[in-house]
Amino acid sequence: MVKLKFIQARGGLTTTERILQIIQNNPRGLTMKSLSQETNRPISMLNICLRNLIKDKQVKVRLSNNRMQQIYHKA
Repeated sequence: MVKLKFIQARGGLTTTERILQIIQNNPRGLTMKSLSQETNRPISMLNICLRNLIKDKQVKVRLSNNRMQQIYHKA
């Protein structure tokens, strides 16, 4: 029989809180790739978190100057 050991969650910021903190510290905005590198989280997870932040009007998204990438910045 397999024994499972449940561990307590470590304190700290959630991924959504961490994303918001990083965006607030970068007024020029960040790309998805740079957010992924900063948070060490997959883009799929960031998409979910950013969707909620955009819906709650805490983050805005715009296209880069060359219109090739989305830039996420503080609302």
